[in-house]
Amino acid sequence: MALVSLRLVALSVAIGALTGLAALAMVYGIKAVEFVLLRGAVGVVLPSSYAEEMEPYSPPERPWLLPLVMALAGLVGAVLVGVIAPAECRGTDAAIRAYHTHGGVVKLSRSLLSLAATAFNLGAGGPAGREGAITFAGAGIGSAVARLFSPSPEEKRVALVAGLGAGMAAIFRAPIGGALFALEVLYMRDIEARALIPTLVASSVSYVVFASAAGWKRELYLPGAWEHLAPASLPYYVFLGAVAGAVGVFYAVVLHLVSEALHGVRAPPLVKPTLAMAAVGALGVFFPQILTPGYGWMQQVVLGVVYPWWFFFLLALLKILVVALVLGSGGVGGVFSPGLFIGGMVGAGLWELLNHVPGFGEPLYAFVVVGAVSLFAAAGKTPLSVTVMAIEMTGAFTVTPAAAVAVATAYLISGRYTVYSGKKEARQ
Repeated sequence: MALVSLRLVALSVAIGALTGLAALAMVYGIKAVEFVLLRGAVGVVLPSSYAEEMEPYSPPERPWLLPLVMALAGLVGAVLVGVIAPAECRGTDAAIRAYHTHGGVVKLSRSLLSLAATAFNLGAGGPAGREGAITFAGAGIGSAVARLFSPSPEEKRVALVAGLGAGMAAIFRAPIGGALFALEVLYMRDIEARALIPTLVASSVSYVVFASAAGWKRELYLPGAWEHLAPASLPYYVFLGAVAGAVGVFYAVVLHLVSEALHGVRAPPLVKPTLAMAAVGALGVFFPQILTPGYGWMQQVVLGVVYPWWFFFLLALLKILVVALVLGSGGVGGVFSPGLFIGGMVGAGLWELLNHVPGFGEPLYAFVVVGAVSLFAAAGKTPLSVTVMAIEMTGAFTVTPAAAVAVATAYLISGRYTVYSGKKEARQ
């Protein structure tokens, strides 16, 4: 398309509004399931992020129920997406594949069932992310709206991208970063520039609709003022980016290896995701930090809840394993949010080690935030969007130089490894 049509802009407004409503439905669904299963049955309160009032952690009163509750949620999710609407691929990767190979067509019913399954899984403490379902749902909404009102094959594909970005923008309260993510995630080394304006429109509308009801607070609160980056501090962030990039490669490799291994295990479609969630629940009794996508735990660390360096690295490793187990078994959820948690824990662990180096004075929250976005820049091949999202999710513009240096380093050393197998090399 040489120019963006007014019809496509109008469709983008509708796509954004509907995706914002879908994001609200998912978030409130997660809260309802959490209230019944975790708070009610298990008697545990998991920490929440700044956007959700920063509620502190309260240990479970009935820890033995946690594996059972999570198994139940895994079973419900498996029924919804494994029996009623079976598919080989779901989430953001499914939207990417639909864009490249299915003419931008995503079945709305399948994407909405994935949204419901995610509400059950995450509400019960599932370790994967919210963005997988909402980007898939946004893509489904975009595809459905375009099929109804546009005869153009090209506009159908652009509408899918707009919906994907709208989902990301709403759930992270990051309208610019969410839009850029949708344009960037489709390719290894390119962006879909022709979808820029519709995606920006849809993302902005979705963000406004979502935040008007769910609140305007950013995802993470940073205590104190982060001073501008001193030139002498640059090597620390290069080092952080290198380590985060290496862990990002490991994250991508483990996800694919575990998925392939579990795909070869013969079992009824309901068994594997149910057992996987039960196993995560059993481990979560001893390591509750691996439960939920992890923003509440990141917020606790940012506010000064510090563990030994080795424990931060252990949490990062365990998170990789449990996410790979749940998703590889056929469970639902995204890989972006856990990636941020893993990177944040790696950053915190490195900060603990570097804190013993004379002259080191970088704040802990800087390493948590920069580690988070650097890891996913490597794992998702989305360096531009995560740098912008670091600003939008924290409100700290002074994060930009440190994040840019670390993100560039992580991206460069990560090679061709990615968590999204549906990506193409570049536009034809």
